[in-house]
Order: sequence, then structure tokens, then C-alpha cells
Amino acid sequence: MQVDAGVEDREAAVDEVSPAVPVARWIMAAALISLNFLDVVTTKLILRAGGSEANPLMRRVIQDPFAAFGVKLTMALAVGMLLLRAPAHSKLADRAVLLAIGCYTLVIGWNTGLLVAAVRAGRLS
Repeated sequence: MQVDAGVEDREAAVDEVSPAVPVARWIMAAALISLNFLDVVTTKLILRAGGSEANPLMRRVIQDPFAAFGVKLTMALAVGMLLLRAPAHSKLADRAVLLAIGCYTLVIGWNTGLLVAAVRAGRLS
């Protein structure tokens, strides 16, 4: 009888644990961090080619070799943590982060186009 009670207690404890974070959320959080990193790298390359930072909030820190990465990493980690802590069934959290991922993908695409144009013009080697 004691063995049965122990098994039941463990099963009850497992039921009380909140559901695991969906794998898709981990992927979205990793994508957000990666895209923020790529945004800083491509922006710094554009600056080297003679371009300028379009984001007025980042203009102050983009020239510093580490501050831009720190700001972007902090923001991405904060959003990623919020996503991972959101209720597993929250469609709003998923959609909001997917929108941010889409926006960063567009920005990096734009930056890549600027970099290709700079290479073709001989402003970046």
C-alpha cells in the first residue's frame, strides 16, 4: 500500500507543474536574439561604408564598439524572457514576437540591400 501512495503522490506533483515552454517559443526567442545581433552587425557595416543609423534611439550608442550590442542584447533578452514566461496558450505573445521577428527580418533585408549597393559602388570592400 505504501508503494501505491508514493506513486500517487508523485503523479499529483507532476500534474501541479506548469506546462513546459513550447519549443516554438524557444526558437522565436533565439531568432529574436540572433536578428538583433545581425541588425547591429549590418548597421555597423553600413556606417563603415558611409551610411548612417536611422533609429534615433540607437544613434547615441551605435558608434561605441560594445554599447550597441549591449543595448540590443538587453532588449532582445527582455522580450525573450517575457515570451518564455507568457502563458503557453497565449496567442497574443506569439503573434507579438512573430511581428517583431518579421520587422527585424525586413530591417536586415534592407540593410543587406544597402550593403550590396555599397560593395558595388566600391564604398565597402
